[in-house]
This record gives sequence, structure tokens and C-alpha cells, in this order.
Amino acid sequence: MARPGNIKKVDYKTYSSVIREFNNKLADTLILDAREFVLPYRLGKLRIKKYKQEIKIDKNGEIDKKNMPVNWKKTNDLWRKLYPDMTMQQIKDIPGKQRIFHLNEHTSGYRCFLFWDRIGCNIKNNRIYSVIFTFYNRRKLASMLQTDCKVNYYE
Repeated sequence: MARPGNIKKVDYKTYSSVIREFNNKLADTLILDAREFVLPYRLGKLRIKKYKQEIKIDKNGEIDKKNMPVNWKKTNDLWRKLYPDMTMQQIKDIPGKQRIFHLNEHTSGYRCFLFWDRIGCNIKNNRIYSVIFTFYNRRKLASMLQTDCKVNYYE
């Protein structure tokens, strides 16, 4: 244990750069190397988890689309082609318009996300806490999945 006389103060800029670099290295380890990171003090583990998206059929024999991710770029392009003289606000008000969904064919139907494994976690009420990737790291994971699908994440 450090004595109070041996404590060195670090300015905010240095502290911030160290934390940023650590978080970037951690994200690279999770995304690029498909490794698991064990959090200290029995706080659990972080990893990228993949799961097979199942296409479900409803009672009417149609595909249940409520849990399928929408491909907004292709959907917006389709809407602009179908409704060329309408604004996006007017298009939004149209009920039952067609949408295009992601089928994740490049990953054989798997979806991937950051997963916090709480087994063995010693925090009370740990279900109210969450770990979320930043936008930049979500984009890094998406580009990794689209370019190099040889990385095998945990199921």
C-alpha cells in the first residue's frame, strides 16, 4: 500500500489520455482478437457474443418482423424511389410501408454484440447496470464483421 507521501498527482490531460488509450486497447482486444476480458474485483467478464437470429413465423403464416434489424439505408432509398414527390415526414406518416431488413448473410445469420457476463459478479442488484459500446466501437465491430468474418466470437 502506498504511503500518503509517495502519491504523485497527475493532471487531467494525462489521466484522460491514459484512460482513452486503455479503452481503445481493450476494445481492440475484444473486437479484433475475439478475447475475453476479466474485470477486476469479481465484476464479471466482457466479450463479444454472437447469436443466430431466428426467423419466426406468426399465426398468420407471415414472417414476424418486430425483432429483425431494419436496413435503414436501403429502406430510405426504396422509399425515395417509391414516393419521389414526398418529404421524409410525409413518408413516415404512411402506414404499412415496406421496409428492408438485415439478414446478416456475411456472418451466416449471426448477430454480434458486447456482452457483460455477470456470473460470479459480487455487486448487489447488478442487473440494473449495463455496459455499452461507444458509437465508434460499434462501427469498428460492424466493419470487422463485414470485412473479415474469420474471427470466431463466443456463442
